[in-house]
Amino acid sequence: MIAIIGITIVLMFKPQSVSQPHVLKTIAVLPEGGQMPIFNGNGDINDFLRWVMTNIQYPKGLEDKPARVVINFTVQKDGTLGLFKVLEAPKEKAYEQTVIELLKRSPHWKPARLSDGEEVNMEFTLPVFFTPEVRKK
Repeated sequence: MIAIIGITIVLMFKPQSVSQPHVLKTIAVLPEGGQMPIFNGNGDINDFLRWVMTNIQYPKGLEDKPARVVINFTVQKDGTLGLFKVLEAPKEKAYEQTVIELLKRSPHWKPARLSDGEEVNMEFTLPVFFTPEVRKK
């Protein structure tokens, strides 16, 4: 297992293009009374971060090389994670593939909701740090 240091999630307030028919609405701002997505039925974002830290694995052959992958993803209205976009990654594609494959296996989410109960997509950005020094301790 590796440790992920300084992991954060930042809301990305970027509406999706209407040319993506499967994304009917991605919120730009969660209005008062709205509800953030809920991880794994009743967890918060910290539970998701713990899940990532517990389940992420170093790519084979790269266990001693530090790396950072920054990925944008959407908690979709159906409760799955999707629309992955790697914003930063090392030249070894195995790092970004490892992060994407992990996020695809995420437990189900309850999607974000507006105050009127309408389910909406919500984007997040997640930096994942692969740190061999921490791993060896």
